[in-house]
This record gives sequence, C-alpha cells and structure tokens, in this order.
Amino acid sequence: MSNNSEETLKQSLQNTDSFSSNVHAVATDSTPIAAPQYSIPDRYGKDRITLMPINPDTYFLYYELSDALMHTHSITPFQS
Repeated sequence: MSNNSEETLKQSLQNTDSFSSNVHAVATDSTPIAAPQYSIPDRYGKDRITLMPINPDTYFLYYELSDALMHTHSITPFQS
C-alpha cells in the first residue's frame, strides 16, 4: 500500500463525523431484546368481503359477517 493510501485510510478511520466503517450500528450490550407480543382478534365485528385474484384461473375469497348481520338475516354461524 502506498504511503498516500495509508494516510488516507488513517484519516478516514479517525473522522467520526462522516459515515465510516468505524461507526457501528450494532449494540455492544449482549442483553437479548424480547420480541413484542401482539394479540390478533378472532373477529373484527365488521361486514367484509374480499376477492383477491391469484392468477387468471384462481381467486381467493375471504369474508366476515358481523353477528348483527347474521342475526338480522337469521344466519347460523358456521362451526368448523
């Protein structure tokens, strides 16, 4: 390595104001970080129909009917 290259390398490693390899975004603390826990409700209580095309021959249909709508139309909930 030439003398000029070595000097440039030393200067870049000493410069903490720039985006350089000496500034690390990695935590030095070895304490594990717990992942947040989220609960997903079984139902949202909203009437919704979603049709999602997968390809020209296949579609995915998702629906959710509220208890109020099913009661109004005397629909018995499906139990799997």
